[in-house]
Amino acid sequence: VVVLRDATPRLAAAAAGREGLARFIALYEQAPVGVVLHGGDGRILEANPCFQRLVGRSLDELRALRAADLSPPE
Repeated sequence: VVVLRDATPRLAAAAAGREGLARFIALYEQAPVGVVLHGGDGRILEANPCFQRLVGRSLDELRALRAADLSPPE
């Protein structure tokens, strides 16, 4: 028994998803404003290059911090 299925729609959807992700990543990386993603516990997970320049810290340094660590207590 041989079953053949047309995978064209699935492959097209996967390719469109990859293209959309690539556009999002380029926008994120090249954004002229700082963008930060943090987890539910406040730990910084990602920060785009603009944000890293704004705060003068590398991504590795930022990942050791919580978002609240970057703002004054008051």
